[in-house]
Amino acid sequence: MDDNFIDEIVKEAKLGKRPAFKELCEINLKKIYNLAYRMLLTPEDATRVTSKTFIEAWENLKHLRSDQKFDSWIKSIAIHKILDEAKIGKSTKSSGKTNDDKSPNIESINTKNVFELLIMSQPKIDRIVYILHDLEDYSYRDIADFMNGLTIPQIKAIVRRTRENLVEAIKYA
Repeated sequence: MDDNFIDEIVKEAKLGKRPAFKELCEINLKKIYNLAYRMLLTPEDATRVTSKTFIEAWENLKHLRSDQKFDSWIKSIAIHKILDEAKIGKSTKSSGKTNDDKSPNIESINTKNVFELLIMSQPKIDRIVYILHDLEDYSYRDIADFMNGLTIPQIKAIVRRTRENLVEAIKYA
């Protein structure tokens, strides 16, 4: 979608025009939902986070700077909401593990892509860090900012370990 077109819609939405904001939501809904689903693994959690993301975006649209892209800004809101829902980020221990770092029930995940299933089968912290870095192109520094308590070397180790796990898993898929 053309950046100038999006910028015009954002200007209209910032003026309080709900149809413009609705259009921004429609443009970004699938991306935000898919990101939340990949990280949280349930449609209910993904739907809840997606709704909270767009509500917060509407309430804080006036804070969107003119040099920020709407899709990056709303994705950042979504990531914070996802981490809140997953109960990681501010309280993450330096080990990078949480007490519910279990693999999901693969049979319950609705996807036909084997690689996607393998990603989703990774422990929560590993999966989220890997998705943010390798699939969403966030830097190690950005991820460390999102996930207070994890250092850049820990994040690099998680990404490396997850890549190795995925390569190994692909051999048997």
